[in-house]
Amino acid sequence: MPSALTKISVATLLAASLLLNGCSDPKTYDVAKLTDKQREELGKKLTAEEGGKLMGWTMRNALGGKEIPPGTTVRQALADQDEWLAKRKAQEAEAAALKAKVDAERKAKQDELAGIFSAALISKTNAEGEYGQRVVRLEMAFQNKSDKGIRGIKGSLIVNDIFGDRLQGVNLSYDTGIPAKGTAVYKGSVHMNQFMDNDKKFWNTDFDKLKSRFEVAMIIFDDGTEIKVPEVD
Repeated sequence: MPSALTKISVATLLAASLLLNGCSDPKTYDVAKLTDKQREELGKKLTAEEGGKLMGWTMRNALGGKEIPPGTTVRQALADQDEWLAKRKAQEAEAAALKAKVDAERKAKQDELAGIFSAALISKTNAEGEYGQRVVRLEMAFQNKSDKGIRGIKGSLIVNDIFGDRLQGVNLSYDTGIPAKGTAVYKGSVHMNQFMDNDKKFWNTDFDKLKSRFEVAMIIFDDGTEIKVPEVD
């Protein structure tokens, strides 16, 4: 007859076996062959972050036109997604650093150019053409502060409202020339789209409630020399 100790030992082993079977590691499941029951178990045992990573890994493979690699476990998929996220984070950091570098170079160049050239928006008027087409006419004053004549200039007029919210960004080129220590007036127009909020707001905003600046992209002097502002590739 089994002793009481033997009975306890057997019961303990059976309980431990059941416990181990009930605590199987869902991260060993094959992602390509997940059953509904396994998916349900993963939903319960994976953290929200892990669940999001597994979904991201699966979608990344699907959107890339790839089949889920057979034999890939949940654990391997999570590790692969971690590696991919780390690489993307590094790339984003590199891109941000490049942008910050170029922005700093552009600002430094704009500050340098302020001693050579300046521009100011001096007029904004509304006009309507055929079929009710709305046109905003702009006048800008250009000042050449240098001792050399300017053959042409290219840049962007940035127009904001009084709160600093951007309304328009107008690219323009002027090749009529500006004499050394002289001024010139540029006249241009911008067609408005009545269905675009920024265009409607720009149309309805009075000139004295606009804030503007001109960012130089390139200056070509009469002697053939030129100045270019750095741009992001």
